[in-house]
Amino acid sequence: DDLHAPAPLRRVARPRNRRGV
Repeated sequence: DDLHAPAPLRRVARPRNRRGV
């Protein structure tokens, strides 16, 4: 997913979403 989006943002968004939910 970090191919079409910023690696740091996408990478951090994935684990953060799972933890936030």
